[in-house]
Amino acid sequence: MFQIIIHKCTERNLFLDSEIINVDFEIAVINAMTVIREDVQIQGCFFHLCQSTHRQIQQLSLEQSYGSNKE
Repeated sequence: MFQIIIHKCTERNLFLDSEIINVDFEIAVINAMTVIREDVQIQGCFFHLCQSTHRQIQQLSLEQSYGSNKE
């Protein structure tokens, strides 16, 4: 998919030269971005980090403990 995006951008004289990329913690996207540009700085989306953390708390059955234990 990224190859198609790069090709279409090239056709339109657009260049993917961002120094910082925000992603949602998908390892495939992170790997693809580093292939496109090796020196890119990857930043995770805070919303998706919180969402992932909450999902993990639920999977581990720690939701009640998380809500009542301040530590």
